[in-house]
Amino acid sequence: ATVPAGTAARRAPHILLLTIDALSAEHMSLYGAARPTTPMLAAFAAGADTFEHAYANGNFTTPGVASILTGTRPWTHRALQLQSWPELATRRESLPALLQRAGYQTGYVSSNAAAGAAKNGFGAYFSFASRDRIADLDLCTDALSAVFKYTCPVSAMPLFAELLSLADDIHGRPGTGHYDPRLATRPALAWLQSVDRSRPVFRWVHLFPPHSPYAAPAPWLGRFDASDEARTLASTEPHWNYAMGGVSPALVQALAGRYDESIRYVDYFAGEFLARALQLLGPDTVVIVTADHGESFRHGYGAHTGPGLYDEIIHIPLIIKLPDQTQGRRCAPQAEQVDIAPTLAPLAGITPPAL
Repeated sequence: ATVPAGTAARRAPHILLLTIDALSAEHMSLYGAARPTTPMLAAFAAGADTFEHAYANGNFTTPGVASILTGTRPWTHRALQLQSWPELATRRESLPALLQRAGYQTGYVSSNAAAGAAKNGFGAYFSFASRDRIADLDLCTDALSAVFKYTCPVSAMPLFAELLSLADDIHGRPGTGHYDPRLATRPALAWLQSVDRSRPVFRWVHLFPPHSPYAAPAPWLGRFDASDEARTLASTEPHWNYAMGGVSPALVQALAGRYDESIRYVDYFAGEFLARALQLLGPDTVVIVTADHGESFRHGYGAHTGPGLYDEIIHIPLIIKLPDQTQGRRCAPQAEQVDIAPTLAPLAGITPPAL
């Protein structure tokens, strides 16, 4: 985004970063998709800059989140596996670290353990965090990761994974449960109400839907695909990577429909959250809406991760609303996740390092 002349001399604005998991730009009506999947985000974008060609720097959560927060590409931050942390130097000079040192009140809520700040090594730079893993029992939590870096790799080992699955069954909380966006947006809004808003605020919220399983609750389920196919959590877990090539076209179509319904589901609560957050923070706020990666239903390739770098997976939304901005613009230049931190830094009056 173009930073208005003299912006750095103003009081540092509030910054609100909303990341939505597995949200492909190509499935958003804001970006031309045929189904009306994102009316709320489209309404928000009417007063913001929408980047037509924004791309993720990785095809799964860990490198995407690290690129957004550090402003460096995966070969620099080295968060190349789901359970890995970015390099220490990139974390120490990351956007949340710089903002905290500049006097920002920093906080986050994530409903995906893989996107938790402490899980990714950024916990020291946030003064407030809310639960990251909401609906199941999982050792891979942000709280445990803050004191034991290897919690997530240990929880993925077969013995521990089987024990956690058994515990979920006993407690009636299956690990494939869908994550209500309000379980993240409500604590985020409560924190915004409690902070001293005369001082600048940096708030990061990560929403899990539309990540698989795709079956959204009523009234969203069945909105775009009325068939009886793939209507449960278990049946809307995709066949990952090239395994999708062995799935019938009818099922692939149904899964894509459920994914679009899940986008409409998260769009509703994302729009509601953005409106309320701006009411609390006021017009002197920068808002960024983006995704860690997208999702695939073509080329015989399902979901994300693996070797696939198809446009559906790496073409992501990027919406930036500058302070006091009311006029929407469509921006043609190509953008990447690594552009976000350097764009925000001068708005906050800080200089990002050249890592």
